[in-house]
Amino acid sequence: MPACAQTAWNLLVARRYPVSLIHFVTNKCNARCSHCFLDFNEENRPVKSGTFPLILQADPRQRPPELSLDEIERIARSAGPCLSNVNLTGGEPFLRMDIGAIADLWLRRASVRTLFISTNGGFPQFVLPFAQQLARTYPDRRLIFSISLDHFRDEHDRYRRVKGLFDRALHVYRELANVAPNVMATMGMTISRVNYESANDIYDHFVDELGIRALTIGAARDEGVYRTPPELRERIHAAYFNLSERLDADMRSGRLQGYQRTNLAGRLLNAKNRLVRQPLAYTMRTGGYVSPCHAGSVFGVIGEAGDVFPCEILNHPYGNVREYDCNLMALWRDKTARTSRRWIRDTHCRCDYDCAWTFNILCNWRYQPRLLLAALGVDR
Repeated sequence: MPACAQTAWNLLVARRYPVSLIHFVTNKCNARCSHCFLDFNEENRPVKSGTFPLILQADPRQRPPELSLDEIERIARSAGPCLSNVNLTGGEPFLRMDIGAIADLWLRRASVRTLFISTNGGFPQFVLPFAQQLARTYPDRRLIFSISLDHFRDEHDRYRRVKGLFDRALHVYRELANVAPNVMATMGMTISRVNYESANDIYDHFVDELGIRALTIGAARDEGVYRTPPELRERIHAAYFNLSERLDADMRSGRLQGYQRTNLAGRLLNAKNRLVRQPLAYTMRTGGYVSPCHAGSVFGVIGEAGDVFPCEILNHPYGNVREYDCNLMALWRDKTARTSRRWIRDTHCRCDYDCAWTFNILCNWRYQPRLLLAALGVDR
């Protein structure tokens, strides 16, 4: 069976193998965003590393070490035949000096066709050579970068607590557009208590004055140590819904380009993002159940020290991949994983975690006609 057909069968019928994984390569970060879910213990002594600015590790008390390259290679080799996408994130992933080697292992040792990298854009001196090297080495793979930008220049730097971060992030976004045809970049804007009141003005500034043409919108979610202030929840969600509707309209009118429409991956990503918003909005507003969640069956999360979770919201791991000799599928098929998947199904587990919603869309037959039209370039 061709690889694409096998992946489609796995998504829509079998659901035995992971199709996408989020890999937290580190929990270190140079920023301190107010909506971050990581537990940064700032009472601990800071760590300085080479040319990096001040770096603190999230809750560094007796934490196990990050996965080594040898361990990551074994995980990638054992990830099954349908793994098409890996998202490298953190913390800030470019605070691992071996991030290029990590990316190479996923692309070379697994069946990964698309590598998605989430970054705050603070290290253009690492991001751009990373993109250039991978684009040359793997011209048949897709590299997608999501660069965080949430506010006007001064406010963005102030609430992320990194001077000059706005300008560096914008520089990374613009330069990535010139790397290679298989490299895509988007700005990721998170609506939270610090920017919801100005969200429309920020959006217009990004599009009209900065010339940003690929933009995604998210809402800060209750995860880890972060909790949305209850008194602001409805206002933050209203700002998110309003901006999402504007983004859809601007995509259709051509004011925004979104992901590259000239290739299949870009068209499918644009369509998937549109399809996700309606059920996601319903769940956020009502807490209601829309469709089965497939987190933990075709999608999962690997922590920096090897814990494997069905998603970021459920904080009980299947186990640690190190306990399975870094054989991911051995863990994926174990009793704890099967029990967790059954619990997700039987309880109608639901949340506003957009990464999991991506696969709830892809695994649902009712959305396939729209995705097919997008693939053919008909549905905008």
